[in-house]
Amino acid sequence: MDKIIVLGVCCLDMLVGPVTPALFEVDSTQVSIESFPGGDACNVALNTAALGVRPLLVSAVGEDPQGAWIRDYLDRHGVDTAGLAASKDCGTAVSLVMTEPDGERHFLTSTEVFRDISPAFITDECLKEVRFLSLNSFYRGAQLDGASVAALFHRAHALGIRTVVDTLRCRTGDPLAQIAPVLSETDFFLPSYDEAVQITGKKEPREMAEVLRPFGTRVFIVKLGSRGCFCMDYEKDEACEFPAVPAAHPVSTVGAGDAFCSGLIAALLRGNDLRESICFASAAASMTVQVNHATGAFSSFEEVENYARAAQKNL
Repeated sequence: MDKIIVLGVCCLDMLVGPVTPALFEVDSTQVSIESFPGGDACNVALNTAALGVRPLLVSAVGEDPQGAWIRDYLDRHGVDTAGLAASKDCGTAVSLVMTEPDGERHFLTSTEVFRDISPAFITDECLKEVRFLSLNSFYRGAQLDGASVAALFHRAHALGIRTVVDTLRCRTGDPLAQIAPVLSETDFFLPSYDEAVQITGKKEPREMAEVLRPFGTRVFIVKLGSRGCFCMDYEKDEACEFPAVPAAHPVSTVGAGDAFCSGLIAALLRGNDLRESICFASAAASMTVQVNHATGAFSSFEEVENYARAAQKNL
């Protein structure tokens, strides 16, 4: 089984809904409450495990019942938790996700533990066992700065490991300056459209790609939601737009980008070329928007492959 490392945030997602403004005018409201492990890196770890990959998750939780529950859940779903640090100073990150009847979502978060996520856990000995290293939470975590991540990725490249970066929105400072040291060591850069706008200052994907060209990323893929995605392969100097795989019954877009990243990695590990891998990733994202959470939409590589084939016949 192929092994990968997934680095970034992990939290407890509590999904509450439906909620309305009337919630704050009464003492008690009957809602649905569900709990799942969440956070970008955690989602990618769980999704790649479902696709037949063995992921090592490098993140941090608290020494509390929530952290213990997450660790047990990941162990039971095929994720290696040896890199999941237990913080003595912070509780497990929690994200309270409140959903309105129309699907609009609002988040309340407690994420101090993210400062304990450290790339220092990833030794050369760890790297020798894996084929991909994926950072899925750039701009979160004090220790996940550009210089530290670039140094880690440089070590990975020296061992023939391919690297992936997905981002969250930058909250302070210049986003391009912060990520610039990492881009030259990145094989696949996968921001969402809004994140790419923030990083490049451009609104058109081809213009974004030209802004990023000098920084040395091998492949730039910007996720465009229901419009699909745009891909620039700088090594081949080829640009292409891919339509989204239609979702018959969309429920929530939460986790779609993480599913895309998971599908891309899993397909590339199977030996698929870039175009085939993007189509597979799009199918994984389409399946995910039809469930109420970021993981659990598929349970095998073959399931997503069959879904992708059926979707291609219907297009």
